[in-house]
This record gives sequence, structure tokens and C-alpha cells, in this order.
Amino acid sequence: MKKTRNLSLSDSLGVTQWELLGGKTIPAKSFPRIKETGIGICSLTSVFSADSKPSNFPKLADLGFPDCFAVPYMETWHLCPWSGSEADAVVAQVLVQLHEKDQRLTPCGYDSRHVCSKLLAGLRKDFGMELLSALEYEFAVSKDEEPVTKGTHIYSPVALKKVETFCFEVSRRLDKVGVFIETIEHEFGEGQFELTMQPAKGIKAADNAFLYKQCVKETAIERGMSATFMCNPWGTVQSGGHFNFSLWENGENRFSDDSDPDGLSAVAKSWIAGMLLHAPAIIALVCHTNNCYNRFYEGGFAPFNICYAHEHRGSMLRVKKSRSSGVFLEFRCSGAAANPYLVLSAVVAAGMDGLRNKLQPPPLGFNEEKRIPTCLKDALDALEEDTVIKEALGEGFVEVYLTLKKQHDLPVVDLESQKAMYNLLI
Repeated sequence: MKKTRNLSLSDSLGVTQWELLGGKTIPAKSFPRIKETGIGICSLTSVFSADSKPSNFPKLADLGFPDCFAVPYMETWHLCPWSGSEADAVVAQVLVQLHEKDQRLTPCGYDSRHVCSKLLAGLRKDFGMELLSALEYEFAVSKDEEPVTKGTHIYSPVALKKVETFCFEVSRRLDKVGVFIETIEHEFGEGQFELTMQPAKGIKAADNAFLYKQCVKETAIERGMSATFMCNPWGTVQSGGHFNFSLWENGENRFSDDSDPDGLSAVAKSWIAGMLLHAPAIIALVCHTNNCYNRFYEGGFAPFNICYAHEHRGSMLRVKKSRSSGVFLEFRCSGAAANPYLVLSAVVAAGMDGLRNKLQPPPLGFNEEKRIPTCLKDALDALEEDTVIKEALGEGFVEVYLTLKKQHDLPVVDLESQKAMYNLLI
């Protein structure tokens, strides 16, 4: 049978608030025109809940939910090795920028990739530095609604054996789209795994995370399994999305200073101070469901202490050092279900405030004096009150975000309802 070529236009708006993959599939013969003009997509999608229920958002409703234009970022175009085989089709994929349907095609302020790109551009323009980063995801795999492994088997190659063909296939497929896996392991929880990625510069780190999650979920489906990035889908699983990062300028790691007793530069210290100051607000962006807060408990590995320390897993910011590239930070609060563009945005918005105001952190070391919000409501309240973070992200974006969370997330408290609502979260 002759193969047809279909191009999947993956819409960044679909992950704006809910980490949902959304978009339209475009036959190859139509793509050249759409590549130049974009394609219409209903603005209602920006205020959908995770289970596709619309929010009460008058600003869009009063306009009749007009279309936006989804215009491709052609630098993200790639053949998609996990799609099309059953339909005997070659599928490609491209991320898009959402624009208002006006004469100037103004970028949509509620598109999370646009928000992230804008902040990274500000980091380059105002400080001459670039973010080098990678998200480190844990996820859970089940078959017939049961975890594929039972018991605690952290780092066990025997437990990994049960799904190694799945993990190896994910690694091979991601390699084809330029996302390179460094390690593969069984994690602490039942059916819980982790494949770590190599770091990337700028927005590509978030794009890589987006592709990683899509590949994991779709490859699992092909094999009759289900993969979820919900933080707590069942008892023993507490899946995080740790964010490792450093700042670079002209090939130099701006976080490192060998003359400092702690190895931290003035840039690193101000960046840390900004993140500690704005921690309550940015938690709302990286722990965006009630389910995320199940990770935080006494004796667990998810930190709820607003502090920074060398190699301490109980601190919000873990200071680490690579033999080859120097100091980098690990932001440990982010849940696996978080939108990668919002993780980068939260970290950059808070860190840049530290740089601008030359903030100074408290002494390095683990302490329990200050804690992050313990529930989604408190985190949302903190975000609503933080004028610096709101201005950095855009007031319009934060307004939509808070509306969605208050109307759709806060009421969902029991695990079964959370599973039903968040099943499609990438």
C-alpha cells in the first residue's frame, strides 16, 4: 500500500494551562498554505478544563469565543516516530504560536510557550545569559489498571526488565527527534520509572520535555499499557518533575565561582534569593492540581522547605556540581504533571527579579523555618498576591490561569475524580 504523508500540527495552546496535547492533523498537500497563513482554532480551548469543560470567562464569552490563528514554529518541525504506523502514514509534527485574529496577528498572551519565550528573551536581552536546563520526570505505568511492577524496587534492573523494551523504544524514538536520554531506571514506587534527558538551551528544554511526555504516553498505548504523569495515581507513587538548570554566557557557567566558600557566584546567589522570595507564588504554577500536594509529607522526598542546600533532597533548591560543567541547581518542588513551559517561566521570572534587585539569600544550609503552601488554594492565593510574578507572566495569562484553577481544580479532591479528570495530562 502506498504511504500517505500527513502532518500533525501540534498546538501549543493545548498545553497552556492543563498540559494537554491539542491540535489538528493537516494532510501534506494542505500544509504549505497553512505554514504561511496559520490555521484557525477556537479560543475556547484556552479556557477548557482538563476534561474539556469550558470555564466561565466573560472576556472571551462576550466576544463569542472567536478563533485564534495557530502559526507553526518551523524550527520545531520533525518526523514523528511514534505516530502513523497503524494508519500506514508518515506523520510529522510542529509546534505553533497562537495569535489573536487581528491585523497585526498579536501573539496570544495566554499561550504558555509564548510566555516562556518572552521571559527567556528578556534574560538574554537584559542580562546576556542563556538558560541551560532539563526536566527530570518520574512517571507510572500500568496494565489492566494495575501497576506493572509491585513493591519497592528503586534502581532494580530485575524490576526494569518487565518493561525494558518499552523504555528502550521510548529512548530510540526520542533520539530520532533530538531528545537524548541519559539514564533509565526503576524508581521508588510501584510501576514507577524515570528516564532522564540531556540538558538543552533555552526554549528547547521545554520543547524536549513536551515531546518526551507525548512519546512516553503514546508508546505505552501501543503496547497495551497506560503511562501517567499524575503525581499520585496510586499509593506508593509520588512522581516529581525536578528541574535542573544553570545560566551561561559566552561559554562560561555564571553560577560557578571557585573562590566562593560555597562555590556560588553572585549571579547564583541573587537568582536563588529571587526563587526563595517568590516560592509561594511559583508553586501554584508547578504544582497545579490538588493531587500534586499529595507528594509533600513528613519523611518523603518531595521538599516543602523554602531553603537551599548542598545535595540536600529536603530543600527546595538543591545545589549540585558537575565535574565537567560546574555548579547547577535542582528545583525539586515541581510535580511531574506540570506544564514544562510554566516550570521554566516560573523559575526565570523569580530568578530575574533576584538579579534585577541584587537580592541576597540567607546562609546556605537546610532549615525548616519557611515552608511552601501545603494546598492548591494557598498557592493560588500567593500567586494572586505576587505582583512581580504576575507582571512577568502577563496579567492576562495569570487571570486565565487563576480562573481555570479556581473553577475546575479546587473542587476535585478525591483520587478517583482526579484520575478521571487528569487521565489525559501529558
